[in-house]
Amino acid sequence: MVMIRPKKPAQLSHQIVIILLIKCCLLWLIWLQWFSHPVALHMKVDDNRIQQQFFSPSLPPSSSPKELKP
Repeated sequence: MVMIRPKKPAQLSHQIVIILLIKCCLLWLIWLQWFSHPVALHMKVDDNRIQQQFFSPSLPPSSSPKELKP
């Protein structure tokens, strides 16, 4: 029976570093492709509207959409 010698720790650490570098590069490419730019550049919302949406008091749950006015 042939015994398989385990690889040297230095070789294993080199392989792990190479795999981690490849993974980081792939994650960076994925981020550039799908997450680095907004989906629709023409769709912009005013900062005041965002603040109003987040920081305004909430309406009671019984109010209907007809009662809401922009």
